[in-house]
Formats: sequence, C-alpha cells, structure tokens
Amino acid sequence: MAATTEKQTRLYTAICFIVVWLDTIARNYLRIKALWDAVVLVARSPSHPYPQRHSSHDSIRRRHHQQQRPIRRQQRQLDYISQLPNELLQLILENTGTSTDWFHCTRVCQRWHLLVTPLLWKAPILSSPSTSDRLWRSMRLPKYGHSIQIIQRLDYSKQHHPLLASILKYCPNLTTLEVIGSPPPAEYPYLARCLPRLTDLILIDNDTLTDEALVMMAMQSRRHRLSSLKRIDFVGCRKITHTGVHALLSQSSLHQLNLTDCSRVSGQVLHHLSPGLQHLDVTRIGALMHTDIQALVTSCPSLVSLGLGRSRSLLLAHLQYRARMDEEATHSPTPHRPLSRSRSSSPFYTKTPSSSTTDALASLLDMLQQQRPHHQHSSDQVSSASVDLILSHLPHLKSLDLSHWPCLKEQRKPTVLETTSCRLDPLV
Repeated sequence: MAATTEKQTRLYTAICFIVVWLDTIARNYLRIKALWDAVVLVARSPSHPYPQRHSSHDSIRRRHHQQQRPIRRQQRQLDYISQLPNELLQLILENTGTSTDWFHCTRVCQRWHLLVTPLLWKAPILSSPSTSDRLWRSMRLPKYGHSIQIIQRLDYSKQHHPLLASILKYCPNLTTLEVIGSPPPAEYPYLARCLPRLTDLILIDNDTLTDEALVMMAMQSRRHRLSSLKRIDFVGCRKITHTGVHALLSQSSLHQLNLTDCSRVSGQVLHHLSPGLQHLDVTRIGALMHTDIQALVTSCPSLVSLGLGRSRSLLLAHLQYRARMDEEATHSPTPHRPLSRSRSSSPFYTKTPSSSTTDALASLLDMLQQQRPHHQHSSDQVSSASVDLILSHLPHLKSLDLSHWPCLKEQRKPTVLETTSCRLDPLV
C-alpha cells in the first residue's frame, strides 16, 4: 500500500512539472508573437505608429519637443561667453568678482581655472608664518610663481626660508615688494637682482640695510640700464645715510619717496631728487636746513604732498644739527665720480674718521646744563622764510606736514592752512 502511494506522488509531481513548463512556454510564445506582430505592423504602416486613443496627449508632448529643439540649438550657438577671447574674459572676471568668487570660478572648467589662477595669485596675503611657508612651496610651480606680481607684508621676523632667493628665481613678473623686519645681509644681493624689474620697493623697520647694500642695488640697476622703480619707502631704516640714498636715486626716476624715521639721513638728500617727484616724506630725518629747502623747491616743482615733520625732542634736533655742522666743517666735499663696477673703487665706500660724535655730545652736555632749551640761531636753519619759500614755489602742493617746527608761531597757522591742507604741531 505504501509503495502504491509513493508511485502516485511521483506521477503527480511529474505531471505538475510538465504542466507548468507548458504554460510558461505558451505564455512566452504569445508574448514574442505579439511583439513580432507589433514590429511588423509598425514597419508596414505609413501613418502614425501610436494608437489613436493616445494621440491627443502624445501629440502635444511631441509638438512641444519639436518646438523646443531649435530653441536649444540656437541657445547652444549663441553662447557668447565661450566665444570671448581669453584676455577679455579675464578682464571681465578681474573687475566683477572678489577672491571668493574667483575661487569658485576655478571649478567651472579648465579654461576658467587657467584664467582665474593668475588673479588669485597676483597679490598673495601673508597673514601668518604658515602662509609664508605655503607661498615658499607653491611659488615653485610656474602657474603660481609667474602669476605673483605683488608681495606685501613679507615679515622676516616670523619666517625662516630664503624667500628673496626664491622670489628672484620663481617670480619673474614681480613688481611690488614690501619687506618688514631685517633680512640677513646675505639676502641683499638677491634683492639687488630683483630691483631692475620692481616698480615699488618698501622696506620697514630694517636694521641691516646699509649704504653698501644701496650702492649694490644702484650698480645692479645701472648694469641693466633699467629705471622702472617709481616708489621707494625706507621707513625706520636707521643705518642708511644720504650717501647711499643718493647712489640709489641717481639710477631711478621716482614719483614717491618716503624716508620717515631714517635718523642718519640728513637734509642733503634733498639736493639729489628727480624733477618728476610728486610725493615726498622726510619726517624725522637728520638735520634739515634752509639751503635744503631751497634745493627741494628748485628741483621738484610738481610736488603734491610733502612731509617735513621734525622730532618732538628738542635735544635730539639740536644734536642732529650740531652733528651735521661738525661733519661739514671737518670733511671737505669729495668730487663726484661715476659709479664703478668695482665696489672698492666706489666713492660711496670711502670712510674717514670723524670727531663729530664727540663734539655733538659735548654740545648736548652744554645744553643740558642750562635752565631751558636753547636754539642755535643761524641763517642756515629752517625758519618762517622756509615756509614762505615752500608755499610760493610749490603751486601743486595739496598736503604739507610741518609738525614740531620750532620756528612756526601761532599767528602763522591761519596763513598756512588757507594755502594748503597741512598738519601743524609746533614745539613749545
């Protein structure tokens, strides 16, 4: 009995398997046949392939696509941005965006990346020592180094890389250089080699810049016969004198000169200025005399701004005046000779012993023994005649700084203020 039941079960299973396969084969055959009939019908039919019951919706959608197709083709043809030349597109991006917008523009396409990268790297901001390190590593790539034109706030007190050597090698288009602090003396030959292509040179609080370095720069400019330098700012450079400044000024035609707080530079530097100078600031330099003012108004008639402020300390002013008088009395002027390529033969390297420091200190001690400060009344010192000379011979002057001039009286303030916008703070 059990054997009979097992045979019936196997037979039932086989029959079910055969029926399922026959049903599957039949269904697939009907689907393939229907698809083939549809393909044949569409191939033989000359009219619209879709059934009439769907014609309203499909015809509207098809008509919309047909109308939009030429508009899209016309829009692709009228892509004016792609048709602009690179120079014009770069000029548009430069005048219509910020640094954040330029950074996003670098991700648009390869063309925009190549055009915007020079804008981003034109004037890198050195806000921290890590930024200086990244600049030192990145400027080696030509697409970054060749784009740098302005370097500001290069602080030598916070970085340890020889940046001036790297700048000379990897930044051929550099035009403006601002250095804060004191670079090592070994860096000045690289600075001298950079000088012929610079237009603005700014050195602030530099205690290692000397006349020797300035003469080296002047010799390099003369060797290349370039005078592209238009602005010089030596602020707080306390070791340079009028000799080194004169050597550098003789090889350039400046528009702006700033010698603020260069205490060893005397008023003799005003005798060697270029006629095209428009902005001059010699606030708190060494002794200044009336003959210096005469040379200034004669050689620079187109001055727009002039800073002649003196030191607040009367003792320091008297000491500087006495030191200059002793120097002029002790040393006879050496004849001017052209710069030679040999440093040893240059007249700017000649040093002769002087006793001006001893005499100046003696004069200071004599003045300290008196009850009140004492002025040296001399026709060579600046006076009210110097102010009249400035106001009468400089018609284009718009800004004048005569801070702490002892010769200015309270009654002269309205006259000067009516003539030019100046800042007066006479010493009392």
